[in-house]
Amino acid sequence: APQPYHGPNRVQVEGDWSNAAPWLCWGRGGESVTVKGMAASLQGDKAVCDVLAQMGARLHITGDRVTAFRGSLRPTQIDARDIPDLVPVLAAVAAAIPGTTTITGGPLRLKESDRLATTAHTLRALGAQVEER
Repeated sequence: APQPYHGPNRVQVEGDWSNAAPWLCWGRGGESVTVKGMAASLQGDKAVCDVLAQMGARLHITGDRVTAFRGSLRPTQIDARDIPDLVPVLAAVAAAIPGTTTITGGPLRLKESDRLATTAHTLRALGAQVEER
């Protein structure tokens, strides 16, 4: 005879770094932003913190909270091989920084769309200088 289903009483799901990334990028340029529920994770997109720090952003990480503060950023080189989903938001941040930021690597043309072409097109429409190679 079929057994009745007994689900867990409580389930904790870790925060989604892909969805946290745009908010953290916003926080470095405007008002500070705190994202909660971002405990230790194996998600590759957690690297948004490393890349923003490399760009000069001020971040404060305490427990499961990450806060991004307004700060002056500098151009840098970003290896997107393991973080192709972060390229659009990081490219938008880079477009607001005087100087040249280079983003390399990653299957940017082979995702759900040609992420390289659509990101470059959108940033150009907003007035950024973008060179696609």
